Amino acid sequence: MDVESVKPKRSQETERLWSTTQISLRFFAFATSFTSAMIIFKNKQVTFLFGMEFSATYTDDPTFKFFAYSNMIAACLSALSLIFSIANSRKPMDQTVYFYFFMHDLIMAMLMTAASAAASAIGYVGKHGNSQAGWIAICDHFGRYCAKNTVAVALSYFCLFLYLFLIVMSSIKSRQS
Repeated sequence: MDVESVKPKRSQETERLWSTTQISLRFFAFATSFTSAMIIFKNKQVTFLFGMEFSATYTDDPTFKFFAYSNMIAACLSALSLIFSIANSRKPMDQTVYFYFFMHDLIMAMLMTAASAAASAIGYVGKHGNSQAGWIAICDHFGRYCAKNTVAVALSYFCLFLYLFLIVMSSIKSRQS
């Protein structure tokens, strides 16, 4: 068996595996960010305290607005990068394309980091309060609302980790000659 005839087949299999992995990670990044945004957009709870009606929605706090919109932006841009990845999966991409993927993934990771960290901080205050600032914990009264927000934040962190894997993959491919 000739060594030259084996090498191209192995390279094609590696490229196919690389492309499939990238498409899968991009799909899951889209799915997690979109699901997280939808959970936040639809999350609402009404409760009665002392005979008065109180409601909790994402629009009550600018941090959760930022979180919801950031996840929706990440979902839309993830969908675009997924479509581009699928469209170019049949042919090998050059280093420049992978560099653009690297930049895209890096920006998405930074956006998801900011959104997830901000929502985590507000979620912590909602769960535990801050006695020094005079903020009371609301999760005792809005348990379902807080639980859904927790799920959304967890999905957002999972999306962040997917983008970290994509950053590593894109940087490796952009440096290969």
